[in-house]
Amino acid sequence: MFGETLTEALLALPVQDLPESIVMTMAVFALLGLPLEWRKIAAVALLQTVTNLVRLLPIAFGMHTVILAISLAIYTRLFTGARFSRSFLAVIICFFCHIYY
Repeated sequence: MFGETLTEALLALPVQDLPESIVMTMAVFALLGLPLEWRKIAAVALLQTVTNLVRLLPIAFGMHTVILAISLAIYTRLFTGARFSRSFLAVIICFFCHIYY
């Protein structure tokens, strides 16, 4: 969010960012045809939640979305062994669906 303070960002982590990360991770796993193993989903979602703090950096508008998309693809690759290109494509599809709806 624009002008977000550290306190607001830390409050948003468990309330907003973690549930969104869990849903996005599950959607990526489903698109890749992976089993929904809760340990892997939780690990990827927790890492993605912490990565959401990138919103606090003074970077150009929209760059945090690019960073989050790439990081989700990397985390999915690390925890599942899925090809990075397929993971990245699944992440991009999920992000477009998230933005569109």
